[in-house]
Formats: sequence, C-alpha cells, structure tokens
Amino acid sequence: MEEQFHFLGQEFTLIKEQSTWQLTLRRSIINLANSDQLDLLAPPAPQLLPQTYQVDEEVVTLTYAVPTLGRTFGEIQTLPMSEQLRFSLNILELNQVTSYPFGLILHPANLFITKDLTLKLAYRSLLGVMVPVSFTPEDFLRQAKALIVSLFTREEFSGLYDGSLEVLKLPAFLESVRAAQTLPDLEAYLHTLYQEKVAEEAKTQSLVSKRRFAVYKYTTIWLAALAVLLSVPLVYLVFFQSPFQAKMLQADKSFLKEDYTGLIDDMERVKLDKIPYTQKYELAYAYIQGLDFNADQREVVMNNITLKSDELYLDYWIQIGRGDHGDAVDTAKRLDDVDLILYALAEQITATRKDSHLSGKKRDEKLSRLQSEYDQYWEDRKDALSGKDDDGTATTSASSGSASEK
Repeated sequence: MEEQFHFLGQEFTLIKEQSTWQLTLRRSIINLANSDQLDLLAPPAPQLLPQTYQVDEEVVTLTYAVPTLGRTFGEIQTLPMSEQLRFSLNILELNQVTSYPFGLILHPANLFITKDLTLKLAYRSLLGVMVPVSFTPEDFLRQAKALIVSLFTREEFSGLYDGSLEVLKLPAFLESVRAAQTLPDLEAYLHTLYQEKVAEEAKTQSLVSKRRFAVYKYTTIWLAALAVLLSVPLVYLVFFQSPFQAKMLQADKSFLKEDYTGLIDDMERVKLDKIPYTQKYELAYAYIQGLDFNADQREVVMNNITLKSDELYLDYWIQIGRGDHGDAVDTAKRLDDVDLILYALAEQITATRKDSHLSGKKRDEKLSRLQSEYDQYWEDRKDALSGKDDDGTATTSASSGSASEK
C-alpha cells in the first residue's frame, strides 16, 4: 500500500508492507556530509520504529521494521471517546524523543499505532540536514494539537498545522486543547477529561463482569509480588543505566555539532569496554582530529575510520587519544598491523621520556626495552616492504598504510 503526505512543502511517500515501511528521498534535498550520519537516527527508543538505510547516487532509501499487529488512525476515530482520549495522552508520550537531535512529523501516515494505542514514529529528520531542519518544543506542541484535533474532527493534519487550527470552529473541549499554552497544561486537561469520560461510560455500561473482576483482583496480588521482585532491576535502570544512556546521548549531540573537545570530555570517565560501538566510532573520530599527522597520514587514517571499521581499530585510536599507549600496542598486535604497532611504540617512547614519576634508571631501562622492540618491528617492516623475509625468500607486504614514525 502506498500512502502520501505533505509537510513543510515536501512530499513523502511511504510504501507500507506487512512487516516494513519504506521511504525514498532524493539526495538533492538531503544535506548529508557523510551517509554514516544516518546511523544516528536509530537509537534504541521504544517510540521509534527500527530504521535501516541504503544510499545510492541519487536517492536515500529508509526502511522501517513494523510490528505484526497494529491499528489504523481511522479505527481510532471510531473508538469510544475515553479510548480516543487515552490515545491523545499517548501522543504526548512522543515528547520523550525530543531529547534526541531529531525533527519529528506527527502526521497520522507517519505513525504506527499498536494494539494498546501507543505510537511509534517512522520518519524522523537530522536537524539541519533533512526536513524538518529545525524543531522546538513549540513545534511539538502545535503538531500534537493538530493531531488531536484531526482525530476528533477528521480534518487533515497538514492543513491544521499550516494554519487552519486557528480558524476552525471547534467544540468546547477541543477549544481547550487549542488554547493550551504548554505541554503540561495540555496533558493535565486531557487527563482530567479522560477520567471524566471513563466515569461517565462506566455508569452506562458494565465493562467488566464479576468473574473477570475476580481475575483482576488475583492478578493484582500477583503483580504486587512481582513488583517487589522487579524493584532491583528498576533501581539499576534508574540510577545506573539511565545516566549512562544520557551520557551516550550527549556524546551523539556533541558529535553532530562537531564539538570534538566536548565529546572527549563527555566520554572521559567511561571505560572503553563499556562504550557502545557507535560512540566508539565518534570518540575515535574525535581523538584523531587532535593528533599531529601530516596531510597524507591523516587521509589514510580517516579513510579507515567508518561505522564499519573493526572495533579493535576504533579501540586502538581511543587508547592512543587517552594516552594508554601500552594497551594500544597490545591492540595493534591483535590487529597484526606493524604500522599501528610502530606508531603506538613511538608514542609510548615519547610519553616515557616525559614521565617525571620514573627514576632515571627505570626510565632508561624502559626506553631501552621500547626502543629495541621498535627497532625490531621497523626492520620487519622494511623487510616486508622490500619483499623479503628473514630467509631471503619473496613475501607479500602486509602494511595497512596507517600513520607510522621512525
């Protein structure tokens, strides 16, 4: 099924299949410096449909994985008013995504609605790169109002957002929606109205039989016991996992702003083995910006830093940037890259010379050991480049082309 909608002058066409939605955009309308930026649109947020992408010369294709069961916006419009109000409150939950550097479009066609009336966004934009290029709390509030009014009046969302929201004649309860000045004001009003409608509908019909009430009663008892068991992981989530995710989010924001110093500061106290792959890429990229390379060396290194790089390769440059030269040497050996080994040894030699905590004797011993190791790898490298091994037989160069020093 093909579904089109317009927003801020741009046309979007979603091809909706049973398990995926697909959106194709022209490269000419996307200001991408690097296609890897699109990976930043896929954080593990429950309000977002999982996204993959493919970049060709002329188009960018975004593919979203959708759950097997869902409901349409038209179906929501036929539900009792209490359920429509519950759905409206769930719309406001999408505000949690505004902590990411994204632009959002709350058009009904861009929303997957689950069986329990929660919402998941398909298309979202990188700010400054895709439509919408900017996004504020006021933009979210206006889109939320337009979507709620569209739900109850069947007016078209884009027209409401573009201006008809102010001039449309509305029933009293939607007048209050339109008049809300802040998101908390709107949420408080909808919550009060929802409770009133639930109570009103309960007077006219019995929604739960006595037998089902008994089931609910015993279920509540079991859920209370389960809540105690779940309290331990909940404490972990609140006090440990959430701050960590916030730190990773801040790193993403610093990277998008090209604030590499800020990114390094954000990640300074995070252990290397705790850093997710995407943030490792960002941190390695940031450290390389501050290293003393000539133009050719920098080009070679940057060509190897991508979101498809070996994770050990990213670890290596983070260790170099953090001054963990011994660990960097070990990582380079695991990568079996002589150039990387030589560069890390050279950095370790320089750091040892400057280490004021070592006695003169220990410094000389360490320098002698490091220099001997460096010289051996340098000779091995020269032999490899000359096409001979230790026995004088022909061999193939294994040099990776990374930055190295004599």
